[in-house]
Amino acid sequence: MKDMMGHSELSSPATLHGRISSMCEKGWIVLNDTEDARRKQIELTPASLRHFDKLAEAFAKAAKGAWPYPQLSAGRRPAGYGCAA
Repeated sequence: MKDMMGHSELSSPATLHGRISSMCEKGWIVLNDTEDARRKQIELTPASLRHFDKLAEAFAKAAKGAWPYPQLSAGRRPAGYGCAA
């Protein structure tokens, strides 16, 4: 966890700690001990993997419906669609 908290681009240490604690409470991650008592290894749980599977399905479904004219190929857009050439 300390390694993650050292990356300021992710968020502040307090925010990261809060989010990690929340994910533990939800059962999405577990914190495993390491040889160094000050460090913990973060591991995804089966519940989090199922959640990611559902997200992947939703993204795939959304991507299929992203093109508004399914009867046309992406290369043959209707006149007036998109940016002017």
